[in-house]
Amino acid sequence: MEEAPKTEGPRYAVYTFSGYLSGEVKPIMVLDPRAQKVTYTPLGVKWLKEHGYFYLPPYAEATHIVSSRTRPSGGQSPELVTIPYRPSRPPEEILSEISRARQTETYRLLDIDIRDVPEYQGEYGDISPIMPKLSRYIPECQTFKGEIKLTQHSRRSIMYEVTMKLLDLEEEEEKEEEGKIILGRGNEYIVVSSIGFSEITQNFLSCLRAGIPVNYYVVGSISDQSGTYQGRSLGHILVLIIDGISRIVEIFDPNGISPGTRHVYFWTTQLVNYLNDFLAKEGVSFSRVISADEPYCPQILSSLAPGFRGEQQCVVWGFYYLFLRISNPRLPRRAILDYLSSFPPTELYRRLKKIATLLLTSFGPISTVEVTI
Repeated sequence: MEEAPKTEGPRYAVYTFSGYLSGEVKPIMVLDPRAQKVTYTPLGVKWLKEHGYFYLPPYAEATHIVSSRTRPSGGQSPELVTIPYRPSRPPEEILSEISRARQTETYRLLDIDIRDVPEYQGEYGDISPIMPKLSRYIPECQTFKGEIKLTQHSRRSIMYEVTMKLLDLEEEEEKEEEGKIILGRGNEYIVVSSIGFSEITQNFLSCLRAGIPVNYYVVGSISDQSGTYQGRSLGHILVLIIDGISRIVEIFDPNGISPGTRHVYFWTTQLVNYLNDFLAKEGVSFSRVISADEPYCPQILSSLAPGFRGEQQCVVWGFYYLFLRISNPRLPRRAILDYLSSFPPTELYRRLKKIATLLLTSFGPISTVEVTI
């Protein structure tokens, strides 16, 4: 049985644009999104002092510094450039990649218009409004508009029996329908899905034939490790996107990578393998992408805002990211993530609370505004 993917992820080296112009190929810091760590070089410590930082900013603050200085403004070149980090790379290779990374494009993006929307006050945890609110934006070929429920429970857990009854599943379905039940790590845990891989694949193909090559899903994840909050069982909302334009199967995890959701990444890897086997005769192949494996995570940035409430934010984040991806299907995924990360923490958190009002109340219809990024 294939092991669940390890938690190691890509790292990113941050260089100064002025250093690039002078042929300097030493990074000022290295970002590790999966571990939520930043490592500063001596050159980076010097750069921080020159810019008024007389301390070593933690990861979340460092990512905000990077994101705010990698976007050009007023016709100026970006101050910082970020590229994937690999030890012992030849200087000429680094300079070439920096040159490619600093080439910026301008995009037009449809965003939610929040100018006259009040900030939401209350609990965020209800997922049920997400799909109805998004239904008017989802292409008609999408026959599945519900939630994929992925649960992870050990066989020794009481919740295992509860989950099997809740989803009306039997153990023998493990062999009958791919994607329903996946055993891993020597039967130490079990992953149950409420929808099979074949149904997801057929849905993607129907959209592809209709000329709409992107599918969107909400993934509800609960596990033995989820715990409780105010007496209620905790779950987590992620977003699954099968993108036929970029040929990726994307998982957007609002909270970044965490051990409690690794069964979702394992399930997604199995889905990618199934999809590639199914489409082999078409000469089409997909790769898995986890959007938390980036230099910065918007959820972490918003946590810097005063009064931030971390619990239940995944519902609003999942909705917001789905809305942006659905409304801008041909915009590069990277551009949307850069846009989300461009807001200062306090403004980002206020934005989330206004979007929560549109999602969880009857305030009014969602209107859009076009922005240039």
